Amino acid sequence: MFSGMPDGLVVYNRDGKIVMWNRAAEQILQITAEQFEVRDPSQVPWAIIDEDDQNVPLENFPAQVCLRTGVPQNGVIIGARLSSKDVRWLKINVKPIFIDGYDRPDKVVSTFLDVTVEINGRRQLEIARKNLEVAAELGGFYCWQLDYSTQTFWTNAEARKMLGNPTDYQSVVTRFWEMCHPDDLGAVRGAVADHGNSPEPLRIEHRMMRSDGVTAWVRTVLIFQRIETGKLISAFGVVHDISDRKENEDRLTAAKDAADAANRAKSEFIANISHEIRTPMNGVIGVAGALAKTEMSPKQNEMVQLIVGSAASLQRLLSDILDLSKIEAGHLDIQGTRFDFQAELIDAARLSQAAAHEKGLNFEIQLRPDTLGLFEGDPGRINQVVRNLLSNAVKFTTSGKVSLRAAIEPVPTTDDKVWVRIDVEDSGMGFGPENAAHLFKRFSQADNSITRRFGGSGLGLYLSRQIVEAMGGTIGARSTPRLGSIFSIRIPLRKLPDRSDLDLLGPEPSLKIIESFADNPDARRIRILLAEDHPVNRKVVQLILAPFPVDLTIAVDGQEAVEAFKARTFDLVLMDVQMPVMDGLTAIRQIRTFEAERGRMPTPVAVLSANAMDQHRDEALEAGADSHIAKPVTPDRLLSAIDDLLNGTAPDLF
Repeated sequence: MFSGMPDGLVVYNRDGKIVMWNRAAEQILQITAEQFEVRDPSQVPWAIIDEDDQNVPLENFPAQVCLRTGVPQNGVIIGARLSSKDVRWLKINVKPIFIDGYDRPDKVVSTFLDVTVEINGRRQLEIARKNLEVAAELGGFYCWQLDYSTQTFWTNAEARKMLGNPTDYQSVVTRFWEMCHPDDLGAVRGAVADHGNSPEPLRIEHRMMRSDGVTAWVRTVLIFQRIETGKLISAFGVVHDISDRKENEDRLTAAKDAADAANRAKSEFIANISHEIRTPMNGVIGVAGALAKTEMSPKQNEMVQLIVGSAASLQRLLSDILDLSKIEAGHLDIQGTRFDFQAELIDAARLSQAAAHEKGLNFEIQLRPDTLGLFEGDPGRINQVVRNLLSNAVKFTTSGKVSLRAAIEPVPTTDDKVWVRIDVEDSGMGFGPENAAHLFKRFSQADNSITRRFGGSGLGLYLSRQIVEAMGGTIGARSTPRLGSIFSIRIPLRKLPDRSDLDLLGPEPSLKIIESFADNPDARRIRILLAEDHPVNRKVVQLILAPFPVDLTIAVDGQEAVEAFKARTFDLVLMDVQMPVMDGLTAIRQIRTFEAERGRMPTPVAVLSANAMDQHRDEALEAGADSHIAKPVTPDRLLSAIDDLLNGTAPDLF
């Protein structure tokens, strides 16, 4: 009858001897029938232990207790350490069988289940929980678990402190919501509601009011376990105090804001200084340029050229400072336009070639045939770097020669670009390896004595390196003291198929339009409106335009310029930006609005501004200007810009 039972069964008589057992008992306890035949429990090959792994005396075995007391033993957990040294955990129930007239059981029936898997799992869970408590304590985590089916809860020590020692599972939930900061409570509840039945963890950062009265930033992670019907059966929560991280983030944000403010202040300072320097420079360069076009004695011409050269040096230094500011702000823009590569290099070499001849140096230009034609890149930046390298080469060479070479390197690329190599070689003073490492650092030169002997800000090579690297290229140098140096640039450029596309570059710079007015006595005079508040700058423009048939109307602020524009028709407007009453950009916008309301064709507008940074050019074009001419203004640049602007409307002026 008992052989088919899944539970183990053993029957003991009043003397504690085994009188019956079933097959399940043999399998669970790994005891043979022969071993059970011994009948004496003390001789059976097992050892009894409790859940603390302590040995249990035979008299405390549940069957013996029931025989001795007559009291049933239900759900007792014991471990049987078998001959194999394995422990088999049993859940035992013992019932007494009485005979009438006796107060002690005649027999007891012991049934037991193998709960080894359950006990071992519970033990592993307990170990994991203890480990979790230690880890949570070390990491500052507050953990809890709610079992909605049994309405029980578990918290680690840190969570008990945080929650104020909750007494039941509902108080854990209540206390959590009470601790949420009032300003964040709605967002946290909304996040929980929006999470719905998602099996993924819910992560929220919010503030909590701790039991000690301190407001802390925390990161809460909630994991909800549901059955297939969607019913919630358990929830596990971890709260991590991230106040230190938030404080650091606030500090970093404040530091970044302060740095941004300082950078903006520096940019504004540089822009203002640039404006203040360019305004008097405009007078020097403009007047000197106009004076150079008049008849003078050789001595007077020499003095004028000295003024022009000195002003040009100041202008280059100012441009270097502006480029340095752009680099530090991460705003060094590289353009991508089509240009004639060889023509650009020849143009870059023109000034240095003249300076070399004045010093009695040979100046060689060797451009390989493969560099002939159109390329796509930033011609202005390439020109700037080559001019700087050639200027240095001429400056540091007292005898011998300076060479400019360019060729395409036979190096494969991953795109449709080619590597163009430009070498500037001189036979000058050179430098040693101990100085080479400092060459391309800002405010640095190969030798401090160089600054005293030759001058220079120490920015040129630093800017050249930054520009070349911004174009995706490299720059380097090799030199031998007293024998000379070679500076090499490698830049990737896209080579266009042939020179037949040269017309895409537009017409060569010329003064055809404005000169045609001077040559044609029947042509009406060009009507130009100049808005400029500075008297020196007004005089410069007047002097430059004096030889040409120009009717120049002058306004001293933006408001006067708008009123003058509404009163008559002009062929061109030259507009300063920083003026009293109304600034130039506002005046341009009002002029464009006036033209649009009356259906008039837009009049060419050029901004003449000492604000020479990219953002200022962009602001001018956005306001409606057609061109931006940075001060100081030279006669050639102003006349060329006027010619370009009039080119589209010239046929209507005759």
